Amino acid sequence: MGDQSIRGHIAALLRSGDMVRYTKEVDPDETLSAVSWKTFAQLGKACLFENVKGHRDWRVTSQIVADRRKWATALGVPEDAVVTTLNDRIAKPIDPVMVPKAGAPVKEVIRIGAEVDLRTLPAMWTSQDDPGRYIASGMCVIKDPHTGIRNVSFHRAQIVGPDRTGYLICPRQALKIYQMYAELKRPMEAAMVVGAHPLLVFSAGFVAPYGQDEFAIAGGLLGEAVRMVKCETIDMEVPADAELVLEGELRPGETTPEGPFGEVTGGYAQEGGTPLFRVKAITHRRDPIFYAMQCGLPPSDAHSIICTTIEMRLWQHMRGVAGGLDLIDLRCIGGVTPMMVVVKLRPRFPGQARAALLAALSSPYLHPKIAVAVDEDIDISDMRQVYWALANRVRSADDIQKINRARVFALDNASPIEEGRTAMYRVGTKVLIDATEDIETPRQSWARPQAGGASAAEARRIEKVVADHVRQVEGGIDLLDVRCYPETDNRLVVIKLRPRVLGQSKTACMAALSSPDIGPKLVVAVDDDIDLDDLRDLSWSVASRVHAEYDVAQIDGLPEMAPSGAIVAGVKWFVDTTKPPLTQPEKRAGFDRAMPRNLAKVRLEAFQPD
Repeated sequence: MGDQSIRGHIAALLRSGDMVRYTKEVDPDETLSAVSWKTFAQLGKACLFENVKGHRDWRVTSQIVADRRKWATALGVPEDAVVTTLNDRIAKPIDPVMVPKAGAPVKEVIRIGAEVDLRTLPAMWTSQDDPGRYIASGMCVIKDPHTGIRNVSFHRAQIVGPDRTGYLICPRQALKIYQMYAELKRPMEAAMVVGAHPLLVFSAGFVAPYGQDEFAIAGGLLGEAVRMVKCETIDMEVPADAELVLEGELRPGETTPEGPFGEVTGGYAQEGGTPLFRVKAITHRRDPIFYAMQCGLPPSDAHSIICTTIEMRLWQHMRGVAGGLDLIDLRCIGGVTPMMVVVKLRPRFPGQARAALLAALSSPYLHPKIAVAVDEDIDISDMRQVYWALANRVRSADDIQKINRARVFALDNASPIEEGRTAMYRVGTKVLIDATEDIETPRQSWARPQAGGASAAEARRIEKVVADHVRQVEGGIDLLDVRCYPETDNRLVVIKLRPRVLGQSKTACMAALSSPDIGPKLVVAVDDDIDLDDLRDLSWSVASRVHAEYDVAQIDGLPEMAPSGAIVAGVKWFVDTTKPPLTQPEKRAGFDRAMPRNLAKVRLEAFQPD
């Protein structure tokens, strides 16, 4: 059999130069999260920490699947074949096989009962406002009490005692099973698996039809049966080549306070109560590696896992679009948010791009609330090209359409919670943006501007014109910066401001679109915590801080410059991604960014190998 552990993947990343091995001491409470995040955000690499404060016997790894390149390594295929390979293999599940305890590395160390102490694990304090350490990478294995069929999914686990954690359950299949046990008045046994091959991790994040064993799906992805072994204290089977397993149970009605937690949206999930997970046993390898899944501020493994599962499932779902879809690529925008997707296609008849967008917003995943369609000449892994299409190929007010009162992702803090319900039942607005050319229109494609050329000089001139005009708005705008992007032919302008009263940011957007310079076609307003040099950061703000019913507006019939140089009537639009004004602190809290702990204090250079 092939290598089914996380170790083979780590070795492959080290060989390819896609992982940094850290030998200087990191502290899981104070520095590990920031070093991990910066390593990928700045270097594009995964991490292996070999000197963890207070945990001499452990190593820690993170950011191991944070982009498509690393998923390609896990699959053993080229990067452009990741999504199609996932779809091909997932259609051919292979049932797992049992192996004896003696042949299971995860059984090398066994601690039961009084020997259990979760404080010995190098779990990471991830985001600044988290209350402590979380296990975010736990693949939780449970069984339907009536059929015995396994279900595997992720549940964040705040460590609340030596043998206890929280166990957040979203309203999906795991909640259905948990409720079955509650009706039977029986504890639900559960095994939490930490540190496995990335394709097992993918299967745990994938929403399979109810009753289908995710470990059979993982077998299909691996091309061989997953090796499983029986647990010590519960009736459950777990991957034999895992690094760590926590065995325990959830008793009916027993809960614990939990949160806040920096979630996959890049903001904080609400503080509240979750079921309590009582840990009965810990088993792990003799030289264990803890998988500290980075979460919160994108980019991270958590974003990549959910974005990749959505991309794969959407690809499969969109094959059913009426008339047949010539789909070329599909990505969660920038790889940083599951709430915004870009579809690259070759439309064959009018309206097909919009049908594709409707399918993207009504798939097996609730997460996407903004969907964008672009033509085949746009590289959707390059955010400059995506924004060029948004700023140049949205031609009429009909190209932006909103669907109000739609159910949206539970962690979309920009959308309200239905009265009398929990955050699991948010209702908001979904928006589709058709940035494809008319089939008959001659296409003008994106071209990278020359650094320091005339286009850059023009961008600086537009920035000054827009800034001077915005500052004239009645009441005064607390304008922090204006950025015009040559990469979009100077059609995209972003204004960074600090709104003091409600509606002020939208007034600023209107001023920017009506300035003396007619060049800007798309204006985005952002808060002072958004990095204007990073279009991924801008994309995160658009997806996470927008309630599209109120925050996206298009105005038809405004003058714009055609490629020929003639002035014509066209459509211009703006997106307001700012938080509620300073006068509404209670509303602003839901938009706070989940920054890695001590991010501003940690210098990556201090930890890098000499």
